[in-house]
Amino acid sequence: RNPFVAIFDASLTQVACQNYQGSATDLSLSNLGLIPGNVYYIAVDNYSGYAGSFDLCLSDVPDYDYPIGAKDVNSLINSSCTSGGIYTTQFATPDDAKGTCWSNGPNNNRWFKFTATSTGFINVQVKVSGAGETLRNPFVAIFDAGLTQVACQNYQGSATDLSLSNLGLIPGNVYYIA
Repeated sequence: RNPFVAIFDASLTQVACQNYQGSATDLSLSNLGLIPGNVYYIAVDNYSGYAGSFDLCLSDVPDYDYPIGAKDVNSLINSSCTSGGIYTTQFATPDDAKGTCWSNGPNNNRWFKFTATSTGFINVQVKVSGAGETLRNPFVAIFDAGLTQVACQNYQGSATDLSLSNLGLIPGNVYYIA
């Protein structure tokens, strides 16, 4: 219970770390920038008095914690919203660009990508007020393929949904949502 996990390079310099998030809460730790062929160490520990068994999973495929692993959300354009809080910022690392209007961060950002349609318009809604939606004080921003921001929205309240629109996207170009 109450696990910790860290990644160290061969000289035992820490490159990533994750503190426990709850008594029986799984941890996930990502790091983009490891050097191929180098040896790394994974250390697993627990809060004092909570020793026990655990499982370990490893993947070398970047997930939506980074732009390179951004989830493609083209199928959501002009369809219904996802529901039930299927995405999470829990265990995400603060990385890459931060929205210029965000009051702090990046903190636990996740990345999504879409291709601009012929209208050059997109409306991104971040829903946090419904059943299963536990994110609080959300931020959202849209970036072009070079990670230059094109639109930004700061949180409007703890459990307040956000809506961010942009007219002027270049049809056929890929954009990112953080």
